[in-house]
Amino acid sequence: MVPPRPRSLLLRYGRAGLAVAAIICLLATTNDQSPAAGTPAMVTVAAAATAPVVSAPATVPATTCVSGASRPKVATLTPQLKVTVADPDTATVTAQFEWWTVAGEGRMGGANVSVAAGATAATTLPAGAFVSGGRYKWRVRATDGSLFSAWTSFCELQVYTGTAPSSNCAAGIDHDYNGDGIRDVAVGDPGYAANGQDGAGRVTVIYGGGVLPATSYQQGSGNIPGGPEAGDRFGHALATYDADRDGCSDLVVSAPFESSETTAGVGSIVILYGSPGGLATTKTEWFNQGSAAFAETLEAGDAFGFALSATNSLSGEPILIVGVPGEDIGTAVDAGMIHYRRGTTSAVYNGSDKPGGAAETGDQFGYSLASSPNHFAVGSPGEAIEAVTWAGVVEIFTHELISGKPKRLGTASQQALETAEQDDAFGKSIAMVAYQSSANTNESMLVIGVPGEDALGAVDAGLVHRLALTSTGFTHLGPVYQATPGIGGGSEVGDHFGEQVVVVNRQPATPVSNDTVIAAVGTPGEDFGAFADNGVIYVFPAAANPVPVASQVHRGAWPGNTTIAGELIGIGLGIDPVYLYLASSHGSGSLMRFSWSSLVQGDVAPNVTWPAPSGQVAYGASIG
Repeated sequence: MVPPRPRSLLLRYGRAGLAVAAIICLLATTNDQSPAAGTPAMVTVAAAATAPVVSAPATVPATTCVSGASRPKVATLTPQLKVTVADPDTATVTAQFEWWTVAGEGRMGGANVSVAAGATAATTLPAGAFVSGGRYKWRVRATDGSLFSAWTSFCELQVYTGTAPSSNCAAGIDHDYNGDGIRDVAVGDPGYAANGQDGAGRVTVIYGGGVLPATSYQQGSGNIPGGPEAGDRFGHALATYDADRDGCSDLVVSAPFESSETTAGVGSIVILYGSPGGLATTKTEWFNQGSAAFAETLEAGDAFGFALSATNSLSGEPILIVGVPGEDIGTAVDAGMIHYRRGTTSAVYNGSDKPGGAAETGDQFGYSLASSPNHFAVGSPGEAIEAVTWAGVVEIFTHELISGKPKRLGTASQQALETAEQDDAFGKSIAMVAYQSSANTNESMLVIGVPGEDALGAVDAGLVHRLALTSTGFTHLGPVYQATPGIGGGSEVGDHFGEQVVVVNRQPATPVSNDTVIAAVGTPGEDFGAFADNGVIYVFPAAANPVPVASQVHRGAWPGNTTIAGELIGIGLGIDPVYLYLASSHGSGSLMRFSWSSLVQGDVAPNVTWPAPSGQVAYGASIG
């Protein structure tokens, strides 16, 4: 009898950092075998392949891997980063370094260094990558060409030249105005009657997640210049960044309708600098278009500061963008413009700076702003497209300056992405965040609200667009309506889906996924039963196609709460990397905080609710 054919089985399985391939040959036997009958089956196992191992991360000048407030201060702008890499299976290993700012949204740069297994891999930061006083973090992984180690934990350092920087504000995280390592939140109430002046405005800062007493700020208080005047609307717009790179976040507050001594409604902004004692205890700076840093002509109704956006570049350089939608350009009334300030460099941009473009009456360029360390965008919701008025456009830029102007990537519009219709108000609200694609490059997600869109025949039902931005252009990821499968609503008259939009990256060091880059879309006109204009917020993965099931945030979904007609949930939104903030300025007057980690799991109840301070009028109209 011919013995059965030997059988071969290929097994593949894996664990973190380990891939094993084994070929097991089973030699079947029968009772009629030769004298070798009864010999145990022979098993041949190939050698296991293992991923490289990274150890001993350190910098030169010599420090070990440290993070947090105890990060070392290194007296050079070009430190050397080094690790030991090992791999028992290969002779050569490549260490992949990358570096970020401590509070940064995006990867600054990286380097690949190949060395013999068991050796030290090192790279020196290129000149110009780090700036004096900057706080940075770096990490490494290793590859043998097919397998990768895990990334190391981030190591941190602060670089400087000259005098060593102060240890104040050592925590160095975003939205931390007093440097205690806990994120704070600023809440604007531009309608507040400060000193009895209607609409003078104020800003309240909740320090330490509510553990510390809240502090209110208004013009003329403490170190803040000026005085409360009716209609100034101090707190209309807010922006948070580290303007002086000391590690404490700083707050920019606008009063877009403040008048000069002779001219009404020119607008102003003030930077409240953070310190261990909180905002505005050591330094403030006040500007209008008569200031040297923002030199322009003061004109009635300019509304300087109507919109604000601030970020820090990939190297940590502070960037502030100020919208002036009421600026007249030549004979074009309310054409609008922006001021762009990066470090000590200032630039202006208006519609006539666009190739083939022109500043036109009513464009209101600068009505809305959004930025990341990689890009920024400017909304012009009043832009007419041919004969279609208030169709709206959004101009998209990088932070590279060419001939003194920001580099323009292109224009997004309903005409290009959908159908332009009268009063769409494309770009009335915009939001942006940096993220890493699977190619590990720095990109940005731009979310554009179109609250006036007549979706599926429903007037002002609203719409949202999502764009993925690169260094050379952008890709449309598709529109999202309330009727989009996964959103779970229906496009109805007057919902205004997209009236406010925000977007967050919960894990900037991780490639984009459904759990990391999350959008929240305010829909203040949504009705619930007999309760008109109660409002709702839809929370969903910003880059997903198709959109999975969205979380719906509204009062009816919170235990023990009663729906409030006219609450307009969704017109007051704010974010930081950990929390979504929602103001109920037309309802209970309170500020609510939601954890992003809970929202992505479908838990839509607030984890903290803070009552408004006394005298609130529009508390939460802006949240910084």
